[in-house]
Amino acid sequence: MVQHYRDSLALVLPSHNEGLPRTVLEAMACAVPVVTTALPQIEPVIEGAGYTAPCGAVDAFADRLARLVDDEQQRRDFGETGRERVVENYAWTTTVQRTTDVFYELCT
Repeated sequence: MVQHYRDSLALVLPSHNEGLPRTVLEAMACAVPVVTTALPQIEPVIEGAGYTAPCGAVDAFADRLARLVDDEQQRRDFGETGRERVVENYAWTTTVQRTTDVFYELCT
């Protein structure tokens, strides 16, 4: 999958309902910018690493994607920011530890 992400200009996820999609984190880890629906749980994660568009706003998605296609430097900047964010905040071992800590807090 890594090579598929790296061969892509962007990951586009126009979804009406998501948690924090692993695909977004995977793309960002591969330095691929993302364009997603402006959902409150996703926006802070991709801030500076891609664009959001309102749910169902096809023209807005097309506009954001066109911006990325036309601007190689922006793709590179978003990609670097996204990769750094995932490495610093969403590494598997860190995520598992945080989740485990929350479960222990809830159970004690």
